[in-house]
Amino acid sequence: MPGGRDLPYLDKLGLQGVDMIRQFVENGGTYIGFCAGAYFACNRVEFEIGTPLEVCGSRPLDLFHGTGYGTLYPDVQFVYNSEAGSHASLVRPCNSGLKNKEVNLSIYVYYNGGCSFKPTSSSVKYETLAVYDDVSGKPPAMISLNHGKGKVLLSGVHPEIDYESLKLARAPAQVVTKLESTQEYTLYINYVFYNKNYINPLPLKDKISCLFSCIECISCFKS
Repeated sequence: MPGGRDLPYLDKLGLQGVDMIRQFVENGGTYIGFCAGAYFACNRVEFEIGTPLEVCGSRPLDLFHGTGYGTLYPDVQFVYNSEAGSHASLVRPCNSGLKNKEVNLSIYVYYNGGCSFKPTSSSVKYETLAVYDDVSGKPPAMISLNHGKGKVLLSGVHPEIDYESLKLARAPAQVVTKLESTQEYTLYINYVFYNKNYINPLPLKDKISCLFSCIECISCFKS
């Protein structure tokens, strides 16, 4: 489920479409949500509270029993349909997200209005795969959980977008430069996905590009 705006998703899908997604996951499917797709999968959304862009309320999909909240960088003003408010988030993969790998580095990953995740209670079961290393308290940037027989992976950042794509989109130069500086290490994000059994071991960039160019074909993804 890609980035964008989560309320139009609900508008277009309706409760019937939401139920179909939930049943797909409960029956063994995989839901991967980036940015707005991650907000949408939460029980509650809190976006830009106290600003003219405020979006706040419950969401019926409820794959993650908790709140998706953002934005996370008060000094960066979010702007819809623009790169003006984009940011290079410093993300640190957690050791728990990898098999037999120690991670001692942080990676710049594209961010534009994304969320972090707060469970409704301590009894909610999920795993933090990566944290925001440049946000106070280092909240989760990527989480995974089981839902019924299926799997859910939610990411507030966009690992599927690289610095070359941002150059073409005329993103701020400092964002492009930072992403380029750690581009070679983004393979760790691929390891996070692969070792949690979300995708087979192909480059994540190629996998996501394939998915978005042919959304009907999900043979690359494990269900």
